[in-house]
Amino acid sequence: RGAVIQTHAATLSTESGGYALLLGSEVENAGTIITAKGQTTLAAGDSFYIRRGVGTSGNQNSTTRGNEVATSLKAGSTAGTVVNNGLIMASTGD
Repeated sequence: RGAVIQTHAATLSTESGGYALLLGSEVENAGTIITAKGQTTLAAGDSFYIRRGVGTSGNQNSTTRGNEVATSLKAGSTAGTVVNNGLIMASTGD
C-alpha cells in the first residue's frame, strides 16, 4: 500500500515508456503505477502467455502497442481476482 512503480520516461517520440506487468493468481494494487507512453497490465490466473504487440514479425495484426497477455485457469482454480484500489497513470500509453 502506498508504493510507487514508475517506468522510465521516453525521451524521443518514437520511444516506448516501458511497461509494468503485475501477474499472479491474485493481483492487488494499492499504490501508484506510472507508465507514461508505456503500458500497465494487471492480470490474474494460473498461467500466462505474454507476447509483444504491434510491430513484431510474430504478431503483425495486433493493435496493442505494448504486450498482449492471455491468462488461463485450471479446473477448480480459485485464482483470477484483480483488485485496483490505487492509481494507474499511463498517459498516451496502454
